[in-house]
Amino acid sequence: MGIQATDEITRVRGVMSLFDSLTMDLRPKAGGGEQSDADAEALQEYCESVKKDLPLWVENIFLFSLVWSVGGALDGASRPKFDEFLRAAAAGRPPRGYDKVDGAFGEAAPWAKFMPEGAASVYDYVFEKGKKEWKLWIETIAKEDTKISADLEFTQIVVPTMDTARYSFLLTSLLAASKPVLFVGPTGTGKTVYVQKKLLGLPADQYSCIFINYSAQTSVRIGTRL
Repeated sequence: MGIQATDEITRVRGVMSLFDSLTMDLRPKAGGGEQSDADAEALQEYCESVKKDLPLWVENIFLFSLVWSVGGALDGASRPKFDEFLRAAAAGRPPRGYDKVDGAFGEAAPWAKFMPEGAASVYDYVFEKGKKEWKLWIETIAKEDTKISADLEFTQIVVPTMDTARYSFLLTSLLAASKPVLFVGPTGTGKTVYVQKKLLGLPADQYSCIFINYSAQTSVRIGTRL
């Protein structure tokens, strides 16, 4: 598969970093000092409200995090292979090339039921906690987001696509959890526009943006000196 060599700890950290970002709203808000009776009661009510759905949320969010951390580093040609691999692993079937691995590969029951159903790739779905279901990225684009302001410069126009929906969601989730984010890809694919649009839309009283321009001539040495 087309993936840059990374060590196992880095891959695990990637999974858990995204998982942590996507589960922030599932954790009760921690308060400082002594807890009042009202706070204790509110915490108890919150725990009871999420207890039923929490296992479903955790399993599905973990799968999503796995796709967009370990699988997110793959190039386009390798993603169908990862989709096939993950679905086979979730179903408890040894993926092609892994049938001779020692020991039991896995059990079908715990994972198969959490995988998104349909002919589309796992990269084409996002798990919606509110509706407790997988949804195609393209279906998450709101109608108002397709309107283009007449005041925008041509270079500032972003036409909503599945890619804009995916990368905007990932960027928003990771920034909200104060996680570092790096977008990589070929020149001219919109990475800079996606990031700038998101950063410039952040609350000015909470965030301050500094933009540094790199070119094909920018070396590692120059970058480290900035």
